[in-house]
Amino acid sequence: MEESFPNALLAYANMMAAHIEEMKRHEEEVKTENAALRAKVEDLQATKTWMLSEGAKFLAKNIHKGLEMTASVATVNNAISAVGVNSGLHNDYIHALKKKTPYAES
Repeated sequence: MEESFPNALLAYANMMAAHIEEMKRHEEEVKTENAALRAKVEDLQATKTWMLSEGAKFLAKNIHKGLEMTASVATVNNAISAVGVNSGLHNDYIHALKKKTPYAES
């Protein structure tokens, strides 16, 4: 029994040394992964900053100069002009029917 105790102690020491080596290797892997993730986070933060500052301006400029936006604004403008002309003609007709003219009749 006295001989088995040093053997058991040696086996335990070997097992712990292997476990410590495995933990050190795992620690290095985690540090490498952590560094890669930090780089990605910094890149995403820079992208977010750009999107909020320059990206919004870029988007607004491209929408403003885009054909879809120009066509939509032109359509609305033309519709407003048509409604305005139609409304004006209608009011002039009603005014003429009531014989209310700004000029004195002779």
